[in-house]
Amino acid sequence: MSNKPETVPGIDSFAYYIANALQFISVGAFINKSYESNANKRMIAIDIYVVLKCAIAAILLFTGLGMTDNLWQKIILAAIAIYGVVETLVALFIKIFYPKPAGKISYRRASLLLLINWLEIILWFAILYLVSSSVDFGQVSPQMFDYFYFSFLRGATMDMDNASVQGIGRIISMMQVTAFVIFITLFFSHNFGKL
Repeated sequence: MSNKPETVPGIDSFAYYIANALQFISVGAFINKSYESNANKRMIAIDIYVVLKCAIAAILLFTGLGMTDNLWQKIILAAIAIYGVVETLVALFIKIFYPKPAGKISYRRASLLLLINWLEIILWFAILYLVSSSVDFGQVSPQMFDYFYFSFLRGATMDMDNASVQGIGRIISMMQVTAFVIFITLFFSHNFGKL
């Protein structure tokens, strides 16, 4: 029996092949493959990985590493944040096109992991806003929490708050709204049959 899920010709097949190619940049896909023979170890490894990624994003944001004039440090932080967003969305995209792994499926666990993924994306975008210095909060020196707050509002309600966004911040805002729409679309397409 083939491991390839049932697809229909056209866009469904194209999306399957895209998901197949994208799994090579996903550490989560590597973890799934590494522990595919033991469902419990796989679930624990994925849980640790998801929580660790969120913790790394929070540490990078709240330690103030982005509040620097060092251009290379900002570029590295931006690259890490962009990878974090892309890797998280790719991992969710891959879940749609591959059969469910063996073992018990806990919808509570899946919902918690999805919530952590959503928080992680908000943290990564907060880092992007911070390193780009593109949000004007109207105060002398914004704190890291201000960037988290702005990103949270943008990611939860698509609200601009009272802060004005200039230059590349507008592109980052559009990317965050797009990521939010993709996130919600992937969530509902993956879980719609379970309702």
